[in-house]
Amino acid sequence: MKIGVGIELNKIIIGSVMPLVPGVLITNAVRDLMSGDLVSGLSKGAEAGLTAFAIGIGIALALALF
Repeated sequence: MKIGVGIELNKIIIGSVMPLVPGVLITNAVRDLMSGDLVSGLSKGAEAGLTAFAIGIGIALALALF
């Protein structure tokens, strides 16, 4: 008898990666940019972009090895 656990691998991967998405960093970057703090907003935006890129590369490498 099959329970059906692990059938939809894409949804499992997406669900496990969602807590890692840098949502707060992106929000703070936009808030800083709107308040006029250009250097702080750009640096936080770059940090959020690099974090998202690193998460994406890590997932891609894990899927390529799997």
